[in-house]
Amino acid sequence: GKEGGKDAKDKDAKADGHPKPEPLTLDPPKHPSLICMPRHDAGGDPKTQKRLQLVSLDGLLDYQMDDDDFEVSLMSEVFSEMLTQRSAMKILAHLRGCLAKHQEKEIKEHARKVAEDEAKAKEKEKEKEKEKEK
Repeated sequence: GKEGGKDAKDKDAKADGHPKPEPLTLDPPKHPSLICMPRHDAGGDPKTQKRLQLVSLDGLLDYQMDDDDFEVSLMSEVFSEMLTQRSAMKILAHLRGCLAKHQEKEIKEHARKVAEDEAKAKEKEKEKEKEKEK
């Protein structure tokens, strides 16, 4: 019965050298995502079918000008610049925060020194007035 038909399908899949991939069932992503799945044509030429590869951003940026994947190279350049800009903005914001804290600390220190100097000056004036009264 059913098992005989299943064996026949397995034999057909093995005959062309490539097992038929099982369809993927994916839950919707929780965050904005890009899902890439290669297309498998039944009975198509394996040389013309696209295969999914995982390549790092560094690998995508290492391209030659005569490559056929201009769009992928362009997207990887733009994506790299976006990441660089985001990182630079975070570093700049942190440095500005550090600078603001440092300046605030210097202002408080300067105000404390001015207050101490004024207090010392008032004490000296009082001592001079007491000496004049004697």
